[in-house]
Amino acid sequence: MSNIAPYTLHATPPEITPDQKWSGTIPIPTVGSRVKATMNGWGDCTVIGYFTEGGWIGIRVLPDTCPDFFLNQNADELKQGDMSILNNICFFGAEIKPSEQSAPKFTARHQVALAIVKAKYRNWRETLHTVWMNGAYAEYCLEDISHLLQQLRNAEEGWKFTYGSKGHP
Repeated sequence: MSNIAPYTLHATPPEITPDQKWSGTIPIPTVGSRVKATMNGWGDCTVIGYFTEGGWIGIRVLPDTCPDFFLNQNADELKQGDMSILNNICFFGAEIKPSEQSAPKFTARHQVALAIVKAKYRNWRETLHTVWMNGAYAEYCLEDISHLLQQLRNAEEGWKFTYGSKGHP
């Protein structure tokens, strides 16, 4: 039987001890700090919390964007409208470095909200247009993400984020 501690979430950085180590070359970042995850194409992120697993301290993050592989791996959750897939994206210290980018206006939360619409509706552009013009979020079972979809609708950058560099379809 192993004496390795299970995965545990923390709101504040755990103390570094002989039994809990930090693998990073930088100090443990504070909540709200910007870091760059150097593995699997994650890129720039904002620190939202901490975890410990197997005697190691890590950080929980909200990424600026999600890699395609992550959205593909979580396709079933997206079809169910499950935004919780963003709650536990974690990295150890050796997998991050400081970020020089400020937080973007639109984040992975917006990306996942849009991916949910795309996963649920084949004619997703028409669905977005309908809910944006009529406010029919509940009719399309999108009320849980309506605030994110509205933020995309209410800014020119949001149209470009949604439809690509051309903006409005």
